[in-house]
Amino acid sequence: MTSRLGVWTGCAGILALLIPISMFCVDHPLAQAAQDFAHAYPEIERGFRVVTELGESSWYLWSSGLSGLICWGLARSTYWPRAHARLMQGAIGCAWIFSCVAISGILTQILKRLIGRPRPSLSEKMGLDMFVFMPFAGSARWQSMPSGHATTVFVLLLALLPFLSRPWRGAGLALALVIAASRIITNAHYLSDLFAGALVAVATVGLLTPRFARLLPRLDMAQGNHSR
Repeated sequence: MTSRLGVWTGCAGILALLIPISMFCVDHPLAQAAQDFAHAYPEIERGFRVVTELGESSWYLWSSGLSGLICWGLARSTYWPRAHARLMQGAIGCAWIFSCVAISGILTQILKRLIGRPRPSLSEKMGLDMFVFMPFAGSARWQSMPSGHATTVFVLLLALLPFLSRPWRGAGLALALVIAASRIITNAHYLSDLFAGALVAVATVGLLTPRFARLLPRLDMAQGNHSR
């Protein structure tokens, strides 16, 4: 039976390999095709601009943070052991989601500034080669890699997988892919930026899972390689 560490390492290795392949072979033609699609179907592109807002990390940080505090406060005030246990599990679950989204977001922001890759819109406007990098440029236009939205949706998906039934896992994956794809269609990122965001998500959840596994039974099952 494959170890959980091996799964995380394997996923990270595949994503790390896909990044340069995408940069050299796919990024430019796909970005150009996305721009042509947006010009040909502006109403669809506007729809994807709405969809892409679902990748904003603030939605999940605020909701998980506030929900966790509410569950913790109610657990402290209840006298029923079963209710206390359920509320504490809810609080820990919210802390798990908050930690995954927050830590992956911080890592992404650091990497964005260190890498300094121009966004497709900036490369097109200034005629830049997409292999031109400007670390610490201080402008969001030079912070294309990794994609923050891709990091958020994939870290959220990975964090929730142990708690979802198989049909919901498929629905969650489909939604994450649509949100990630919206970053290309809206000319905000290259495909390799999405792979980089997914890599940050895998690394974050892989590192945090052992820390939370003893507190959340579902994560403990995943850590122990039990299948549902």
